[in-house]
Amino acid sequence: MSLFEKNLLACRNSYIVEKLLTMQKSKFKLIPGADPLDLNIQNTHTGRPLYQNPLKETQAMLERYEEEYPLYPVLYFYGFGNGLLFKALLQSPHHKFIVVFEEDVELLYTLFHALDFSAELAHKLIILDSAESDIEIYQEIFSNFITWTRLYFLEPVSDYYANDALLNLSSKLSALLFKLVVQRGNDSKDALQGLQQNTLNLPQMIARPTFQELLAKRRGLCESAIIVSTGPSLTKQLPLLKEVQDRALIFAADSAYPILYQNAIKPDFVLSTERIAYTSEFFNNDFGKFNEGIIFCIKSLTHPNTLSYLKDRAYMLVWDGNFYSQSLGLHQWGYFNIAGGVSNMAHNLAFELGVKNIILIGQDLAYAEDLTSHPEGYLYGVDDMDEAQEHKENVPLEAYGGEGTVRSSRIWSVFKTLFENSIIVMQKSGVRTINATEGGARIVGSVEMPFSEACERFFSAPFDKKSFSPLLPLSKEKQKEFSLKAYFKVMQNIKACGKFCADLQKLHTELILEQSKLQTLGLDEGIRVLKGLNERVDGFKNSLETLEFSNLFLEILIPYIFQFECNLAKFYVLNPKTKEDVFNKNALWFKEHLEFMESVFYQIQNQAQTLVAALVPLEDSLEKHGLRKYRDKIKQKLERAG
Repeated sequence: MSLFEKNLLACRNSYIVEKLLTMQKSKFKLIPGADPLDLNIQNTHTGRPLYQNPLKETQAMLERYEEEYPLYPVLYFYGFGNGLLFKALLQSPHHKFIVVFEEDVELLYTLFHALDFSAELAHKLIILDSAESDIEIYQEIFSNFITWTRLYFLEPVSDYYANDALLNLSSKLSALLFKLVVQRGNDSKDALQGLQQNTLNLPQMIARPTFQELLAKRRGLCESAIIVSTGPSLTKQLPLLKEVQDRALIFAADSAYPILYQNAIKPDFVLSTERIAYTSEFFNNDFGKFNEGIIFCIKSLTHPNTLSYLKDRAYMLVWDGNFYSQSLGLHQWGYFNIAGGVSNMAHNLAFELGVKNIILIGQDLAYAEDLTSHPEGYLYGVDDMDEAQEHKENVPLEAYGGEGTVRSSRIWSVFKTLFENSIIVMQKSGVRTINATEGGARIVGSVEMPFSEACERFFSAPFDKKSFSPLLPLSKEKQKEFSLKAYFKVMQNIKACGKFCADLQKLHTELILEQSKLQTLGLDEGIRVLKGLNERVDGFKNSLETLEFSNLFLEILIPYIFQFECNLAKFYVLNPKTKEDVFNKNALWFKEHLEFMESVFYQIQNQAQTLVAALVPLEDSLEKHGLRKYRDKIKQKLERAG
């Protein structure tokens, strides 16, 4: 086997391997020196060498990294250079991975014929083509290292790589990291609000049709559908949408619902995904007979105001498959992917219903040229953003059609990524997403097509919506059964919260007592005791990863644990030089975890208190339906078990 073949077999980036296999020559020439590290490379097209002094530059960089970043588990570099820096760095057991972005794969063609990188490539060295546009690759890499986000920085391996491409890539990767962090959640208050409202809404959910009923009676009835969002470009599409409304299945975002009413366009589905009262106001209206035939598909954690406004309309609540919802056992009301914005929810619902051609309009994901954010008729105005125009975010995204860029925001870029991820999945099932917005940001993977052409191709034939079977709730007896089941599960959760807090308080007290003895110990004994305390803390953290814990508590702790682990990274990489440093690092590590345990205690305590209050509507519903004695039996049973 040749050296080149050996390196290719070890390389885990199939995109780069395929590129290298098609090459016959390279513009890069090796210029070896007397020392093994004195290996320069010249770009024969420009005449520029990659280094001025490869030996001196590599040694200086190696020394700096060994001094400043010896415990960093992941390092990122722009430019492969001669690759010798990475071979040296990866001799350290502390560097788990090195990620290298190379702008010209021809360089690898030259190096893979000359040097053996197979051991590094097989285990720790990840090479990416910085020109690669496949977001899946970048997302997969960074998702694996997400808890090390706070340690991320990108550095050129030599001055040869210090260019605008480096700055552009660094900006792109920072935006990607932001998206990944947002997807993990960053606020336990939001999660607690979701838990509260999911519980408050249980009686209304159980009394309404299930998601399984929706799938049974609506799946596969339509090949093509339109999703209406409220980007600033929507206004221009409304006249044509009105013409085809009787021939098209229409999914509307909650924010689009009042606009469609104003333009006499009736959607078939109206969706809502937010938990805040702000979005409830889209339903604070009385459209009379216009609402007949519309299914309002609402995420289960919606604000109670939403259900108050929707009282007389045909609505249903659906789970999104989170830990808490699954623990209640009400599986008929879920599950499908509701992550992201309301239009992401509509996109995924259309897929679940067997739609093969999903047409997007008003899906700008960007400001208009005048920096307005929404179309005329939007409930909160065309400029529904808190900040002044000059202070609006400026996240540049590739424009619709691929020419130039548009001004977007970080959260819109998250929604764009979620669309692109869903499109990849849907394409495997033969589903096409057609972006007929004719403006805003390009959604990679979608087919860009004028709305007029999409209407001609997909909505020319009549479509009999009146033949749809009505959606019905479960029988009264089944509703009672599931109400009792949900009540039992929530009460179990409340009881588990109490037990968890009692056990945690006991452990915390024991650890504090052991910590108080440190001041009487010598340095060596103190280090030994601290390491033992940290092992007990690690045992506690491991208990948070059990399935039982996940089902009961992880809903509100995911954001907090994630942020804690990200912040902890800066302590992990502290490099102690003396015994005092070792003691101080272990003491700091222990202190951070004690505070973590205290926060977890209060988070779980809050969960119990929140659930007790949120359970009142379900308790009242059980009493109203003559189930008081069964409700009280459940309470007594759990009290005896405690």
